[in-house]
Amino acid sequence: LSERPVRPFMSVAAGIIDIAPMAQQTNISGSQGMRLVHLTDPHLTSLANQSLIGLRGKRRLGYLSWKRKRRWVHRADLLEQITEAVHAESATQILLSGDLAQIGLAEEISAAGTWLERLGSPQQVVLVPGNHDFYRADSWAAICDRWGPYLGAGQEASEMSPADLFPRLRQLEKDGVEAAVLGLCSAYPAPLLMADGRLGVDQLTQLDDRMRQAQGFRCEILHHPPLPGMSAWRKALRDAGDLARVLERHQPELVLHGHVHRNRTGPVSGGTRIFATASASSSRPDAPASYRVFDISGDPNGWSVAMRLKGITPNGQIAVLEENCWRVPLKQMASGI
Repeated sequence: LSERPVRPFMSVAAGIIDIAPMAQQTNISGSQGMRLVHLTDPHLTSLANQSLIGLRGKRRLGYLSWKRKRRWVHRADLLEQITEAVHAESATQILLSGDLAQIGLAEEISAAGTWLERLGSPQQVVLVPGNHDFYRADSWAAICDRWGPYLGAGQEASEMSPADLFPRLRQLEKDGVEAAVLGLCSAYPAPLLMADGRLGVDQLTQLDDRMRQAQGFRCEILHHPPLPGMSAWRKALRDAGDLARVLERHQPELVLHGHVHRNRTGPVSGGTRIFATASASSSRPDAPASYRVFDISGDPNGWSVAMRLKGITPNGQIAVLEENCWRVPLKQMASGI
């Protein structure tokens, strides 16, 4: 591991830049290079002790959705199996793209915080919120209070808005491979019947700056699909067109998202590859509980990337569902540094 000095978390005009402590980046599996693991949409909290009485507006509909359907789809035992499998991967960094909760209640966010601490430390995990986390305006205070360190902020998180914390840039280095993880917050308290997302002008403007600062292999993570047409309008990212233009300008090597509860490979534009991962607690046979592993190694000619999609098979075992390998040639690699 590099002995380069580590800077502490530090606030900037909009977003967070931090460098994960090298001691937290050891890949004890013995593999060479950088290992990133992506999981998303665990929907881990239960509303069993909650009643419809006392809930208002959108939360009433969200509760009924959980009662009628979601509680049967998202299973705690499957999430536990995925969590144990992720631990066994000994990742350099775990990337979690939101929707830990159902309707963004403070009790849910607190319970999800306990699972987060089991998943890994704030130095091991990069978290971006999903629309079920930032469900209503009052959800944000609870998110900051319980998840603040996982968003890249310390005690001052409760006084920050999403625009203060995102976009977030975390620099990593392992076995001579340098990578930059850029976290975006696409969640906001959407109106009734909507599950859409938005980044906003400030976050998009700052993303241009963060992309210029990012060093090495660049990976962006957000909750909603990043490009127009990747999701139904009710669930789409409202400023996906603006984000698409930023991605076209900078061509990060990897973009990861959740929200769709499916394992999907998005369009490849330039050097950018886009992946969605199914819910980490899903019992659906067509979209089983899953996570992705990305192993990144470097040489004088570029980067090599090996992706494995892993999930729970009908016999209850973790297995590789899909594999893919590709090269990032030196010309593209140099343009991203």
